[in-house]
Amino acid sequence: MENEAELKFAFQPGDLPRLRSLLKFESPASGRAHTRRLAHVYFDTPDRRLLAEAIALRVQKAGRGYVQRVENLRDRPGLGSAKTAWTGRVPSDKPVPSTIADVKLRDLVVRAGGEALAPVFRTEVERTTRDLVLDGGGEVRLDIDIGEISAAGTARPVCELGLGLKAGAPHRLYDLALEIQPALGLSLCSMSEAARGYALLTGEPPGSMKAPDLDLSGDITVEQALVGTVRHCLDHVMANEASVLESEDPEGVHQMRVALRRLRSALRLFRSVLPAPQYGTLVEGIKWLAGELSATRDWDVLVDEIVGPVAARLPEETAFEVLLARLHEERRRCRHAARDAIRSPRYTRFLLQSGGWLAKRAWRDQPPGEASARLDDRLAGFADDVFARRHDKVCARGRRFESLSAGERHRLRIDVKRLRYATDFFGALYCKDAVTSYAAKLANIQDALGYRNDVAVARDLVKRLGDMCTGDDARQCRHAGAIVMGWHTRAMAQSETALARSIDDFVACRPFWVMP
Repeated sequence: MENEAELKFAFQPGDLPRLRSLLKFESPASGRAHTRRLAHVYFDTPDRRLLAEAIALRVQKAGRGYVQRVENLRDRPGLGSAKTAWTGRVPSDKPVPSTIADVKLRDLVVRAGGEALAPVFRTEVERTTRDLVLDGGGEVRLDIDIGEISAAGTARPVCELGLGLKAGAPHRLYDLALEIQPALGLSLCSMSEAARGYALLTGEPPGSMKAPDLDLSGDITVEQALVGTVRHCLDHVMANEASVLESEDPEGVHQMRVALRRLRSALRLFRSVLPAPQYGTLVEGIKWLAGELSATRDWDVLVDEIVGPVAARLPEETAFEVLLARLHEERRRCRHAARDAIRSPRYTRFLLQSGGWLAKRAWRDQPPGEASARLDDRLAGFADDVFARRHDKVCARGRRFESLSAGERHRLRIDVKRLRYATDFFGALYCKDAVTSYAAKLANIQDALGYRNDVAVARDLVKRLGDMCTGDDARQCRHAGAIVMGWHTRAMAQSETALARSIDDFVACRPFWVMP
């Protein structure tokens, strides 16, 4: 089993000369650069059963022999996360599933593929490698890969820089990346080689990904939970990057925004143990990126969830054609802006700085006191306090829901969202059934309040669109917009009683963290 922390970057072919100069660092302790050709052949069944099991199996020539490698496609390139794969020698250029040492993985591959495995795609690269000894300690393996991935008669270029930590403190990997990134315009890879090969094979754009479950159960500390939660959220951000860049599916933008909201909520959960300047810097980066994505998401919701359903019920109303045409124009414009933000150096710096902050455990750089002492506390007690405070805030507003102003309802929506995220993060510490029931009640309230917020945002966007148009287009947009707003205003009024009942039900429920 391999387990190595590394960072993978993509670069433009025109940057290759500057990248190669990195291999000429004069250091008596650094090794000489060497170049070799690598060919990886990936295998699957004709109906792609390994892909269905999220498994990638490849064979590579190594010296006079061959090496078989198996990896989990759900493990995406992340911020220096340990890369786990199983490798072993095989007698030829054909895979031999029976030689996989891990029993569960071997059985899975044998059941899925067995003797039906055949080549499905391949990568061929020229890799130049040099081991770099860093000033102040640490050793990093630097790889430059130039080549292509080929599948189904098509090919895509590969231009990648890999930084693998061989010795030293993990944060030195980020220090080096942040040092060279500004001059080279590098961007972190968010898809593995295998995932890109399968995307080329299937011809399907990258899909979005919801946040996977986070298991923080067990006797862990507040600090361990901080690291696990923040890394989990950052991985969720990166997992949706390719979908935003290469797909028109609105869900990619939505999930990336969800990941950022969850990340900000996670930092807020641990704010009491973080130095204020560090917290402020991280939140500033999150707010910038969320802001770059928010316009696209607002137009997506307006088109698909606010205007679209009403227009579908009134096909005879021609004004919707004009309104939807203008909405699609604005959505395309904002989507391009969001993609520019993700391709920007600022986005890559945000990720590297966040990953480096985690790797360095930078929050330990604070004077001894109550905050630093709480880092070593058990998570269970810390989580109890978090839930008690947040639950009380929701209940305090919920008990007088019918008298709340629009601004107070907005605050209630945010409080509900934060409590729900805390439940997602820390729920594994408690009784599963009780947490599931509690979270479902929160989700009902969040969805209903979120719908009202979407309508309020839509009202402003429709007005803005009408002001942007001229002549008959302006009249048509305002007419269709008035129909839409009237429709949703009535829907909100009709659902008010059910929302109030859901809030009362939540206020009356028994908190799961105080159950015996």
